[in-house]
Amino acid sequence: MTGAENRTIRILAISGSLRAVSVNTAVLRAVQALAPEGVEVILYAGLGDLPHFNPDLEEHEPAAVTCVRPSGPLRTPSKGFERRPGDESPGQEQR
Repeated sequence: MTGAENRTIRILAISGSLRAVSVNTAVLRAVQALAPEGVEVILYAGLGDLPHFNPDLEEHEPAAVTCVRPSGPLRTPSKGFERRPGDESPGQEQR
């Protein structure tokens, strides 16, 4: 096997609904639970923490913004990100 065949595909899933019992979020949780081997679905649970776009905040951006940057916790999931159901990783939010 080559290195490319060993790679995990990581998908960031974002529900546009902030409702606690959102059907959209439930569908994304099902996708997360049913993902095949080699595919990791990360459910972003920090949408409500993101501020409206404000270029004045670029120099001192909120942590919620830093979190979703490519160099942020997407590489190492933490606050605002979920792993597969049952994973006890830090920052996992149960809804």
